Amino acid sequence: MSKINLDLLLNLSSVYMYGLTERDLDLSLRRLKRVFKLNDFEPCNFEDTDDIVDFLLHKYSVPTIIQTIQTIVILSDYYADKNQVSLYLIHLENILDMKTNSHLYSKINISDIDHFINKNYKKFLNGEVCFSKFRHFTLLTLLINEIPLRYPTLTNIKYHYHNFIDKDDCLQHEVYLIKKKDDFFFIFNKKNKHTLKQIEYKITNQKTRMLLKQYFAKYANNLNYLFTTSGGRKCSESNLANALSNFCRLFLDVPLTLGELRKEWIKYPRTDEQIYIYNNF
Repeated sequence: MSKINLDLLLNLSSVYMYGLTERDLDLSLRRLKRVFKLNDFEPCNFEDTDDIVDFLLHKYSVPTIIQTIQTIVILSDYYADKNQVSLYLIHLENILDMKTNSHLYSKINISDIDHFINKNYKKFLNGEVCFSKFRHFTLLTLLINEIPLRYPTLTNIKYHYHNFIDKDDCLQHEVYLIKKKDDFFFIFNKKNKHTLKQIEYKITNQKTRMLLKQYFAKYANNLNYLFTTSGGRKCSESNLANALSNFCRLFLDVPLTLGELRKEWIKYPRTDEQIYIYNNF
């Protein structure tokens, strides 16, 4: 970053009223160098305006795209390329509108994802698929066909696979996945001050059940939790967030987030039980 006057960039950020901090700029500049394979910044780096914005839209979340384009605007002004500034400001205005009116800019709908799952289900189930891709496909199928649980829930699902286990054995943790013979159940525990509400939710979708069965039989290296790394460690929230986004980018051309899936999922008719679980877990 030695060729860039960071103080001048910060002043330009103030002029545009972007409010970027020194840390924000440093992260964005490093990101631009990394994704566009730049050694140093030059006036011609960001001439392909449409291609660059399209690339960012397929790679990052909207807040990250906004900050990155703001940094490109500042760099373009830094190099006195007013025409390039104008072009990026138009794109930035559209993306800010996308953030403000996100309900009008749905990247993909549930029907599209359901079609992808139905089309590729047998390939994932019967083919030689690596651990990470099979886990990601199972995760996406579970989120769409059952309930899109939040990350704190998804990363802490305890797994039990004994035929004689019952709900009284599942009180310590907030959520369990139980396998009895070929059936799978979720048990959710909602604790209040003096009461415990326990919900048993049976997974009835055949594709989800078969994927879970194959996942635990062939892929899982840790039978204590549902989602783990290939080495058997429990997945963190960032593990799953990156996995979902990257998998959707690879197979659906859109880096979907769990929040976007949840907003789409709830638009469709759901049972009272599903809505309660959706809102509380």
